[in-house]
Parts: sequence; structure tokens; C-alpha cells
Amino acid sequence: MIRSKRAVCVVAAVGALVPMVPLWEGVTAEAPSVRPAVVAMAVGVPAEPVLVWKEDFENGLGTAASALKYSTVTYTGAGGETYTGSPPWLNPSICNGLIVSGGTVVSGNSVTVGGATCAFAGQLRQLAYALGDFNDTATVNDNHAVTAFTAGDPGSGWMAQMQQLKTLPLGQNRFVAISINGAAINCQATSPSYMFGYTSNLTAWTQLPGYVNMCTSSASSTVSVPAFGSVGARSDVKVGRYFALSTFLMPGSQVGVRVGNKNGSGIGNDA
Repeated sequence: MIRSKRAVCVVAAVGALVPMVPLWEGVTAEAPSVRPAVVAMAVGVPAEPVLVWKEDFENGLGTAASALKYSTVTYTGAGGETYTGSPPWLNPSICNGLIVSGGTVVSGNSVTVGGATCAFAGQLRQLAYALGDFNDTATVNDNHAVTAFTAGDPGSGWMAQMQQLKTLPLGQNRFVAISINGAAINCQATSPSYMFGYTSNLTAWTQLPGYVNMCTSSASSTVSVPAFGSVGARSDVKVGRYFALSTFLMPGSQVGVRVGNKNGSGIGNDA
């Protein structure tokens, strides 16, 4: 059972390696097509980082559960973006790849999307609620999140929980950082462990070194969530904004991103 509710972000800068954490702070979302004019900088002086893409998985969603990509159901972002992933991470039957909010309408503790039923809807709704709290969503119950409760082993390796189906225009020779907002429960079992990667052509993907353990990361804080149906309230949900452990230089003018999970277990691993 796994993973995270999220806003996925890509930030770029010209001229020098950019410190990781400050990239997000103080930056607001802007349309992916908006690019500031390039200003000449002194040698060795980096340009300010620019948010080049953000996905919050809120476009066109209401109280019905949806999915990242399953059967005839496909989430489409505000700019027409669509996404894919490795089959186990897109399978609602094992409670992966579902997009829910605290306000999602369910039947008992089950939710069905594309003909496939997940029997842990309350836990998924708690994850979305926790992320809404972390994101300072005006109405916390309205925050949507791509969720995974991994009610079955998804398998390990460099598989994608989410990856883009089109690249982003970037400009030549940009240093790039990737971050994701996430929430995790059942850390007493096993932890979701994010891996990140990138591509210039959607064919060959480069995996960035290392991974982020959501349950032990210094970026995590702990929040409480209410009961949802028969699923009791809890006070041990980990939330945070998690950056890839390194930036990377993208020499081309296009970039695509992938988010994976190093943990291949169906025990714990819920985010």
C-alpha cells in the first residue's frame, strides 16, 4: 500500500548549480508556457530559478474518484497534459493510481474507477486530506491527490508511479530541480521512497542518484487527520515537500520527468 498526494514541480535556472530547498519557497504557480526574458548575467552569477511546470491534479475533478490512467479513465491537466506509469502503479484493484479527495463519494470503504474496485478508500481520503492540510488548501477536504495504498506488491526497480507523456520546453543548458509534495501513513511497516528521473525524448530515461525516504526525511512533518467512514482518525501522517537529491544539467531544450518508488512492497508503503 503506498504513496503520495502531490504537486509535482520542475524548476530551472541558468548559469550555476542552484541550491535545492530555496527553489520552491516563495514561487507561485504560473502557466507552463510563460517564460521570463533571458537577462545577461555576470560570469559565475546564476539567474534566479524559474518555475517551468507544476501539476496539482485538480483540473476538472469533483467528488467522483478518478485515476491517473486506467481503462477509459485518464486525468488531463489544465494545459492538456496526460500521464502514465508502470502497470502496477496504475491499478485501482490494488488501490494504486487513484485520484481522490477527502470529499470523494465512496461506497462503504470502497471506490470503483474504470471497473476496478479499491477497498481502502478511507485511507486514500485521509492521505488526500493530509496533503490538503500541508498545502494550505482553503477547503482541506477539496484537495485532490494521486494516491497509492499498494494493496499488493507492485515490484521494485526503476518503475514509474507517474511520468509525463510529453516534454516541457526548457531552453538550452538549464540546471533543473524536481520536487513533489507527498503524504504517507503506516510508516511503522515500510516507507514510500521516491526516486526521480528525467528525459529529453520520452524514450531514454535517466535516473537521478539516491532516493527520499518519506518517513525519515528531515523534510517531513507530522499531521493529524479525521476519521473517514469506518477508518479511524490518526495523528501520525507524514507530509512534506521532497526534492530530488540532486539537480541536473539539461543540455537540450526539452525535459520530461518521472517519479518512481524504490520500495516494491505491498506492506506499508502507503502514500
